Order: sequence, then structure tokens, then C-alpha cells
Amino acid sequence: TERWRAALALAALVGILMRGFFYGWFGGHCYGSRYMLDVAALLLLGAAPLFDFLLANWRRAVLPIALFGLSAFIQWLGVARDYESWNILMGMTRETNAWNWRKSQILHCLTYGASTREPLAVSSAVNLPPNGVIRLKDDPTSPFLRYGFVYQEPHGNWAMPPRAGIAFNLSAPSALRLRVEVTSEYFPYEPTTVGLYLNGTKFGEIVILAKDFTFAQAPWFDVPAKLTKEGLNLLELRVSRVYYPYASPAPVGAAIRDVIVLPVGKK
Repeated sequence: TERWRAALALAALVGILMRGFFYGWFGGHCYGSRYMLDVAALLLLGAAPLFDFLLANWRRAVLPIALFGLSAFIQWLGVARDYESWNILMGMTRETNAWNWRKSQILHCLTYGASTREPLAVSSAVNLPPNGVIRLKDDPTSPFLRYGFVYQEPHGNWAMPPRAGIAFNLSAPSALRLRVEVTSEYFPYEPTTVGLYLNGTKFGEIVILAKDFTFAQAPWFDVPAKLTKEGLNLLELRVSRVYYPYASPAPVGAAIRDVIVLPVGKK
């Protein structure tokens, strides 16, 4: 009994730590009976004597092991069915939903939607526009969006915690003038922040001090040439928090309108 209680206590601790320290991707995914996830491991502790009794004899263990497997399978089906209702997921539609075995739902979340996106056929698909303005607000299928975005009306695309990626192509390394137009709910005591990373290196941070869908206060950043490279470059937005403007099925991060990327020398 003590052996099982110790093993289950360790499993409960690991489960609680994983739930506590992992952001997850708040792109509309949820799990069946998700409110039980935090307490289920603790409930197992109370079942330690039963575990000890049933698993002491392998003949007695056959039925509970089969039931455990059936329970896990039912949960798996429940999770998959739950996903189908979330057709706002990045790249997930009714045509590529949870019943499509070619699209892993768990991998979809672990990669913030990147695994669902088709790879870029050619890097020229994300060449910078002549004026440097990448318009993202109303285009959830934009090839520039690589992962971590969801589309929710009325404001269009949202970058979700913990990270969202935008790819663009450069013909050669170059210093950049860069502006990311984002906004979110204003929290006076702990403002939402959006960390800006280019190819894995942080070059700036936006602190949202007002919800402003005119984006008039969006700052400009100077990005040194050493952070850029020839070919595909990845601009990553790391949003610090999620909030729920409506019911719990509608979490959002930071609304995005345009990203302006100007190689130095252009205006």
C-alpha cells in the first residue's frame, strides 16, 4: 500500500507541476473533463490500497488493467471529439479536424499549430511587400503566419501565449526598422507584455498600457543586421497572458493588425 501510495503521490506531483508551469497553447483547445485533471491524480492516492490489492495477483489485475485502458481510450475519443468543435484553431477546419488521423491533435497543440500548417512550398511566398507592410488582421490563411495564431471576430487574428511565429524572407542580411501593431486588454497592476524575438534573439518588448485598436502608439524598433539572415527569418511574439473577453471557450492573447518590416534605407 505504501509503495503504491508513494508512486501515485509522485505521479500526482509531476502532474500538478506540469499543469502549473506549462502555459499550453490557448488557441481554443480544451480537454474533456478538464476540471478533473488537477484533482484526478490526488484521487488516485485514495485508491492506493485498492491498487495494492488488485495488482498483487496478476489474475486479479487483468480486469482493472483492461478498465484503465478502456478509460484512457474513452478519454482519447472525448478529447478528439472536443477538438472538432474548435474549428477556430489555426489551420484546423471541419475538413482537417480531429477525425482526420493524418493530423495529430496533441502535436497540433505542442507545436502551437505549426504541425497543422503545410510547409512553405517556396520561400518567395513570404517575400516582403514593396512597402514592407505585412497585413495580417483579416487573413487567417496568410503564409506569413506560421504558428500560434487564432482567428476570432470581430478583431481578426490574435497572437496567443506563449508564442506565435511570423516568417518573412530576406534576400540578404540587413538592419531593419520594424513595427508590430498589437493590442490587448489593459491590466493596470500587471500589464500584458509582448516580447519580440527575431530568429530566437530578443530585440524588444511591447508593454500594453491601453486597449487601442487604432494602434496609434505602436513603437518602432531598430533591429541590427546581425540578428537577420539570408532566406527565411522568424519573428516571434511572446504574449505574457491570455484573457477571456466572452465565455471561457473564447480565450484571446494580443490582437494583431500589421507588421511593418523595412530594411534600412527604405522609407
